[in-house]
Amino acid sequence: MNLSGINITEVVERTKALLQNDADASPALKASIELILLVVVLLAQRLGLNSQNSSIPPSKDSNRKKSSSKPSDKKAGVQIGPHV
Repeated sequence: MNLSGINITEVVERTKALLQNDADASPALKASIELILLVVVLLAQRLGLNSQNSSIPPSKDSNRKKSSSKPSDKKAGVQIGPHV
C-alpha cells in the first residue's frame, strides 16, 4: 500500500527486520514498536476506504464526489400558477 509515494508495507517489513536483528533492544521495546507498526498499518488501510469499498454510508464519506445540481430559474417558495 502506497501513501504519498511511500510504500508503507515495505517500510514496516524493513523496520521489523531491523528490530529483530537488534540484540540491544529490550523485549519490551520490540513489542512496543511492533504494536506501533501495527497501528500504522491499520490506519493506512483505513485511508483507502470509502463508501464504494466499505460499509461507510455515502453521507459519511468525506471523499465522495458530490454531484452538483444546476440552479433553477424558479424563485424559492410558493409558485404561482394558473387559477382554475
